[in-house]
Amino acid sequence: MLVDTGHHYQAQNIEQIVSWLLADNMLGGFHFNDRRYADDDLTLGSIDPYQIFRIFHEIRFFEWETGQKADIAYMIDQSHNLKGKIEAMIQTVTTAQELFAKAAIVDLEKLTAAQKSANLVAAENCLKDAFSTDVRPAIREWSKAHGMPEDPLTAFHAGGYLEQITPSPTKAAFPATRSSICYGVSEDPLTAFHTGGYLEQITPRATRAALPATRSSICYVHARRSTCRISCQWLSGADHSEPNKGSITRYA
Repeated sequence: MLVDTGHHYQAQNIEQIVSWLLADNMLGGFHFNDRRYADDDLTLGSIDPYQIFRIFHEIRFFEWETGQKADIAYMIDQSHNLKGKIEAMIQTVTTAQELFAKAAIVDLEKLTAAQKSANLVAAENCLKDAFSTDVRPAIREWSKAHGMPEDPLTAFHAGGYLEQITPSPTKAAFPATRSSICYGVSEDPLTAFHTGGYLEQITPRATRAALPATRSSICYVHARRSTCRISCQWLSGADHSEPNKGSITRYA
């Protein structure tokens, strides 16, 4: 089974689900991302890094308790409109390294003893102490020993690849301080959408004739297969006494 860290109800206990799946040998892998409201596919740990830490802890605890190696596929599932794609990926990888390292230093024997004696405060502090530990110096030393950049994001910026793949018009429109949040994106997306003509292409002629241009912004076209349903409500002129006046439902 695949666990996407953005596909769940608000405040869901994901680490408990991960623990259950591990116990039943049903955990196949992860799609790592973060979320605020729905399946936002944000950078890992950008909203709730403590939850990802607890997930990694459950994986390590399972391996420590059973002596088995968890066969898990770790994947990244992100989508960014403003963040630079490559920079966001580097952020996620480095954050995953840090949170995994934090989970690896939890004192499991002390934690187990606290759990068995129902000492909730001591058990919680076992996790919080590990989570509060700055593991970045150790990760930098490990990276250096393996011939990799100690600071991947700084190394990426210094390498010049971002400038090579960023179109010249984008560089001109967006100063260097903003280049990392834009890859060829229009300065005014709404105007670009209106001038592109796509709205006219998907709006049936009957709807365009019935609705003046000033009302087009509140008309939503829902299409499913060959059936097109147009549902639109507006207040006609200054007459606010008939809120449903002008409602249209048509099938083409």
